[in-house]
Amino acid sequence: FEFYEINAMKLPTPKHLYTELCKNLLHKHFAPNTAVKKLEKYFGTKDSTRKVCVLLVDELDYLLTRQQKVMYNVFDWPTQSTAKLVCIGIANTMDLKERVLPRVASRMGTTRVVFTSYKRAQLTEIIQHRLQETKLFSDDAIRYCAMAVAGVSGDCRTALQICRRAVELAQAHIHEHGIDHLQPPHKKTKSDAKNKKKPARNKRGAC
Repeated sequence: FEFYEINAMKLPTPKHLYTELCKNLLHKHFAPNTAVKKLEKYFGTKDSTRKVCVLLVDELDYLLTRQQKVMYNVFDWPTQSTAKLVCIGIANTMDLKERVLPRVASRMGTTRVVFTSYKRAQLTEIIQHRLQETKLFSDDAIRYCAMAVAGVSGDCRTALQICRRAVELAQAHIHEHGIDHLQPPHKKTKSDAKNKKKPARNKRGAC
């Protein structure tokens, strides 16, 4: 079989899923309205030499529109005997099937796998792994971010977005005020006191 993945969040519009799917299956670029016609013909034509296509649609809830035509097609095409298409959807909306139109829900099947949200320790590990090369955040800051997100949603993307926003705010602050005031104050040591020079006395020259 052939495996393809499409992230709906990265699409300009839900209809552009047709364009991306055509790129994968037909290796050609078409506008959405043309692409959907090409796909209908592709899945409606019997071809014994064609491999089964396993399509993974991530962020499936981004395909929700008023008429839900795109989502309907994505799950309706696999019901055709000639399609050789298997569609798997991933969404953060737990009640997505209950929110779609009945005709769409009837095509989505009954198999549903529910993943639990991330815990604080898991979020901490994920953030540390993603930011290990940046060295911009202290361990305490990472643990605080993980704790805050774990208590609300447990979504690692939210935690990473918070870190990114923190960097953006820090950059804007440095651009406006500079970086000198962010440096920790210098602690005086005994050696500093010993090395401190006494002010020189003015000596009057002899006449």
